[in-house]
Amino acid sequence: MKQKWKVGTRKSLLARAQTQWVIRQLKKIFSSIEVEEVLVETQGDKILGTPLYEIGDKGLFTKELDKALLEGVIDFAVHSLKDLPTQLPDGLVLAAVTERKNPQDVMVSHKWKSLEEVPQGGKIGTGSLRRKAQLLWYRHDLQIQELRGNIDTRLRKLEENDWDAIILAGCGLERGGYQNRITHWIPMDIIVPAVGQGSLGVVARRDDQETLKLLEKIDHGPSRICIETERSFLAAVQGGCQVPVAAYAELSQDTIICKALVATRDGTKRVYKEGSAKAEKRQELGEDLAKWILQNGGQDILAEYLTS
Repeated sequence: MKQKWKVGTRKSLLARAQTQWVIRQLKKIFSSIEVEEVLVETQGDKILGTPLYEIGDKGLFTKELDKALLEGVIDFAVHSLKDLPTQLPDGLVLAAVTERKNPQDVMVSHKWKSLEEVPQGGKIGTGSLRRKAQLLWYRHDLQIQELRGNIDTRLRKLEENDWDAIILAGCGLERGGYQNRITHWIPMDIIVPAVGQGSLGVVARRDDQETLKLLEKIDHGPSRICIETERSFLAAVQGGCQVPVAAYAELSQDTIICKALVATRDGTKRVYKEGSAKAEKRQELGEDLAKWILQNGGQDILAEYLTS
């Protein structure tokens, strides 16, 4: 096995912390290897003033890393799995899915201990349509404030604005060393997480057997099964970042239980479905949930946004 590898990562503190975590896991198994970080700026890192759904590009945080992989500049790339499009470019594969951390969203606030405490008309910051739609479904009185940027920027905006709270992925705060800022873990019956949230996805070239062999050592089978279920649902719905879509699957022995939804951006309509299947039927489970949701109002919601 070769001893020197190059890993591509976005430049943000969180992206680098996640990549360094992957490097540490690999070095626990292959103590003599050297892994060099290659910092890559993505389109999503450059366009910070525009809501993600207005940009509408599924590879917003991945395209430049894909390009570096395909050109041989790097050997593999580390992503937050929720940023990874369901269809990878030809020649690339999802070589490893890391063990999933707690995928729940969290509230960060200096004023209130939970969402229930936020007063009528409270101001909540989030840049995610998925979070916005589910927050408004839960409490239509809330005023959602647009929030983009890395974790530091988002936390700073909470300080600078007279907002009641901001909503973030708890695993991101934990990986970035900000776990002490978490006020409240939001239950999944209020906000279902993004597809893949809580895991990292490591992408490599399909024909690079040596790298694939390296990365398979950090692939977590149970997490992969759950996330492949969720990604099957997302691929069948074809929502992208323009439509509020969420899915979360859990594995109990050899049975997957998955909850999935599509909602309007203003939270007035939500189509929700739970289902279960044996692990080997995960692809079909995701597709069946998507089919049911689309046939029961989801298609109308998608049409509203994907044609506008």
